[in-house]
Amino acid sequence: MPEIKLKPCPFCGNEAITRIKPIRGAFSELDDIEVSVSCSECYVEKCRVLSECNDSGVFSFSDVEKTMENVIADWNRRTDNV
Repeated sequence: MPEIKLKPCPFCGNEAITRIKPIRGAFSELDDIEVSVSCSECYVEKCRVLSECNDSGVFSFSDVEKTMENVIADWNRRTDNV
């Protein structure tokens, strides 16, 4: 995955961090993966949940990578008025 520089938090200006977290279902099986960008100080967050896996319950790395790229692009998007 190409390195995409994160802009600082739009609210407090502190550093942003990325996270990929598995989400367990009711029967302790991996159901989803949460991909997020959040502020290290005020914890404002932008996230997406990736829930498409193959029949064996495995997520595609390229799907996770593309989802992270989209979340980072959303985080980095700023309006001209701000």
